[in-house]
Amino acid sequence: MIVNLNAGPINPRRVVLFGGSGFIGHRLSSMLNNVGIDVLTLGSKDIDLSAASAVERLKQLLYSTDTVVFLSAITPDKSRSTDVFIKNLLMMKHLCEALKNKPVNHLVYFSSDAVYGQCQSFVSEDSPVAPQDLYGAMHLSREIMISELRDTPFIILRLTMVYGSGDTHGSYGPNRFFKTATQNRTINLFGCGEEMRDHIHVDDVVNITKLCVIMKSKGLLNLATGKSNSYNKVARMVANQFKNKIEIIENPRTTVITHRHYDIANLLRAFPLLSFTNIEDGVSSYQIN
Repeated sequence: MIVNLNAGPINPRRVVLFGGSGFIGHRLSSMLNNVGIDVLTLGSKDIDLSAASAVERLKQLLYSTDTVVFLSAITPDKSRSTDVFIKNLLMMKHLCEALKNKPVNHLVYFSSDAVYGQCQSFVSEDSPVAPQDLYGAMHLSREIMISELRDTPFIILRLTMVYGSGDTHGSYGPNRFFKTATQNRTINLFGCGEEMRDHIHVDDVVNITKLCVIMKSKGLLNLATGKSNSYNKVARMVANQFKNKIEIIENPRTTVITHRHYDIANLLRAFPLLSFTNIEDGVSSYQIN
């Protein structure tokens, strides 16, 4: 469920963006600047959110008129260790401690559909959460921390599979397919690539985030397109972008086939004019070196 607290679009005085140097954050910072929104980008070099000293530092940095966009997390491609799980929790713990003492105008938190686990084939915001790894458990724990904020309105955005040029994670799907096709002229599939997944272009994620910021949206949203495609189909789309032949390799399956489809009714209800980049156009927009 989502509520837009602003009757119409209003640019915040300032957006404080944590994680602005990453795949999504870099594009979001550029878009917000382009529409005239002042953005303060803070990374780990500016403030170590996992350190207890971050609480006082945040109190000094943040103003009551700020909109905070929080993208900071150590992702599974970096590490899946228990130490990283705890460090990610500390980052949110310290932000929430600061906001409880010094509320801001609005908080936008980027979570993950990993909170749903792998077994649910049809997902909406009402679907039960059942994380099956530390990464999903971390995001769910962070969401619970945020829910205890009383004086800062917030929206939680649960991301599905984000793709586009400039990705730094190389997650399975278009991003990894382009990487291996460029490097090795091959694309490796799990099994035959039968699984259906919803892939959302990074520019669509950034556009929705901008709408949440200027409308001061409150609640919970899954960020997805409502259309799922098989990995096999996506792999062939990627292969077709290259002049030279790309070999698509099907491998013996070691895991159970799972599918994922999204009900995006709440997203479209919040932003009725929203449109998405179709997968064909999104794949063709990659920059091939």
